[in-house]
Amino acid sequence: MNRAALWVGLIATSGTTCAMAADLNAPEFYVGAAAVQADDVYTGSGASDQTATGWKVIAGLQPLHFLGAELQYTDLGSGGFSGMQGFIASRGTWGGNATGFFAVGYLPLRLPYLDIFAKVGGQRTHTTAEGFAGPYCPPGAFCPKFPTTRVHVSETETDFAYGAGVQAKLRSFAVRVDYERTNTSLGNPRLLSLGLTYTF
Repeated sequence: MNRAALWVGLIATSGTTCAMAADLNAPEFYVGAAAVQADDVYTGSGASDQTATGWKVIAGLQPLHFLGAELQYTDLGSGGFSGMQGFIASRGTWGGNATGFFAVGYLPLRLPYLDIFAKVGGQRTHTTAEGFAGPYCPPGAFCPKFPTTRVHVSETETDFAYGAGVQAKLRSFAVRVDYERTNTSLGNPRLLSLGLTYTF
């Protein structure tokens, strides 16, 4: 093998090694917080979609350039509801929170300040509702006074969850926007969040 071929081989091997090292860099750990807009959290008792404001905190680990994991706790907010099931009307207040764990995949754009990511995992959602239900009486109509029953809901369940987002990085900080979705027996929560993370 001549010397030129040897140098070409060494350069090619060096490039491959550097590329592998870039993907096998030291794991990055990050924490963050975000403001959340939550929709369709509680649709029990015939209630329609509601929108509420909540928050979330996250902790994540990214051992590879293209793959990571993320744990988060989300306050889904609270609000009032009113609904109809047949001739029974109900009204009251609801609230909720969720804990989720996700595998996060990053698109290999190799852009120094921008990441696009998708995530899949599971989310444990706790939903509560308190109120009253009784026969519906149209506005302005004369109706006998029927007794009402109490509405009490406290439900916790674990369901599949998924999402996607984008983040803009500046040194150790990143501003991120992400969308998440899951389905529960009491609603189909959709979460849009805007937050800030810090990488150690």
